[in-house]
Amino acid sequence: MYDTPSSDADTEWSMVMAACGPLPSLWASVDLTLSCRRAADALGVRNSDALRDWMRVRRLPPYRTLRDWYFVVRLVELAEGGSLARWALMDARDPATYYRFVERVTGMTWGTIRRTGVGSVRVRALDVWRPWCAP
Repeated sequence: MYDTPSSDADTEWSMVMAACGPLPSLWASVDLTLSCRRAADALGVRNSDALRDWMRVRRLPPYRTLRDWYFVVRLVELAEGGSLARWALMDARDPATYYRFVERVTGMTWGTIRRTGVGSVRVRALDVWRPWCAP
């Protein structure tokens, strides 16, 4: 399915996460309603255009592309050793929303994504982000 994750992929992931600055900590809870405007407010940035400009300067993908794929990776991490439904229900969230989200972002079912593992999902996210992140 995907190439096996390598130390190069781990290094690339770390570099993108470092460029993201405070965004990953803001996204840790996988709040699907967290818009660019709300993220800008939470980070104390003037507005969503200023956040988008900051991201462009840091050679990051558009907000939604970066956020959505980060969320997919995060969901695989959160559900590792368990199920997405169990995690969602423990967080008082509707599991179906997350299943649909994963399929919309990746074009694959949750079962397929989960079987690939965190490393392979990160590789897929990096592939999607690469056009913006490449030097």
